[in-house]
Amino acid sequence: MNSKLYKWILIAILVLIAIPLVYFLVFDEDKQEVNENYTIEVVTVANEAKSAFDDISTVTYKSMDMWTPEDIDLFYTALQTLKGLEQKVNNIQPPEEYKSSHQEFLAACISYGRSAELIEAGLESMDANMLNMALVHMEDGNNHMSRATTMLQMMDQSEY
Repeated sequence: MNSKLYKWILIAILVLIAIPLVYFLVFDEDKQEVNENYTIEVVTVANEAKSAFDDISTVTYKSMDMWTPEDIDLFYTALQTLKGLEQKVNNIQPPEEYKSSHQEFLAACISYGRSAELIEAGLESMDANMLNMALVHMEDGNNHMSRATTMLQMMDQSEY
């Protein structure tokens, strides 16, 4: 598999690890109960994305000619997970103070879903241009996720 794709998957995993940690750091005691459900929902989606990227990373570490049927199932299941993130995030209602970071999180999930669609289509049609566009969307998703994380970190710093 393309080493650039592998690199962007690893970056996405690292960023997705940061999101749950930052969400838990941002709360003060008065707002914690109000924001707890939102946080749980976002962290759940972030963990699903991280798990999908972990699975893709595990499979793409191997040469495609070495993939087993189980690897193929794992890979395509992970792509389906990425394609479903947008809908899950759209169903989450963010508290007012999280709307900006939520929009970045949503934009990241949209990009990851588009990337998954292009990977799937590119592999089906053996179209290198589609696979390259998938990398562009993956990078875009990582940039949005990084901005969401930065926004949350800034919120955390402003609380102290």
